[in-house]
Amino acid sequence: MDVIRHIPDIDIATLDADQLPDSLCTAIMDFVLAGAARAERGQGGQPATMLIHTSQRKDDHKALWTGVSTWFHEFRDEWRYHPKQGIRNRMKIRWENEFVPATRAGFIERVRSFDEIEAFIGPFLEALSPPRVVNSDTKEVLDYERDRGLKVIAIGGNRLARGLTLEGLLVSYFVRSSAQYDTLMQMGRWFGFRGGYEDLTRIWTTAELARWFADL
Repeated sequence: MDVIRHIPDIDIATLDADQLPDSLCTAIMDFVLAGAARAERGQGGQPATMLIHTSQRKDDHKALWTGVSTWFHEFRDEWRYHPKQGIRNRMKIRWENEFVPATRAGFIERVRSFDEIEAFIGPFLEALSPPRVVNSDTKEVLDYERDRGLKVIAIGGNRLARGLTLEGLLVSYFVRSSAQYDTLMQMGRWFGFRGGYEDLTRIWTTAELARWFADL
């Protein structure tokens, strides 16, 4: 399925400068659209997760969390209070250009117009927990047993790469390079079976990492 999106080199440089690149903002928008579409399919009570994994360094996680949190809250407030001042049109264009073609290619019965999913965007945004840093310093946990409908953007390093299963994973955004097959095998859990919403998933990564995963 056409779900892999390449992160350009210029965006890697932006991340290294502790700023949010355009591709990450677009990936978060994809997460919101995918979550709303999944709710329209009757899966709104299920977990929904976005993974952001760009570095092993805890200082990087903190800086990224600050940027993601600020951007997300501004994005949510714009949808809440000023939907007709541009955000609705951007979301509609993204849905029609990004999601509809991929769904039509393999699951034509699932195709929906933007008007059909629009009513689910606001509730999904309101249900999202604040972005979380998941590393050994924060001690944060993603407890899907306790919170069965958890919806969250998770930022982290090794704990996300190796030791934690992410339920309802919709969008992955990662640029951490590794040529070690054991590490790639662990990360490969992110590409698992997504019954009923596989067409809504997106994997944002570098062209090099995409080739390594394909080779493995």
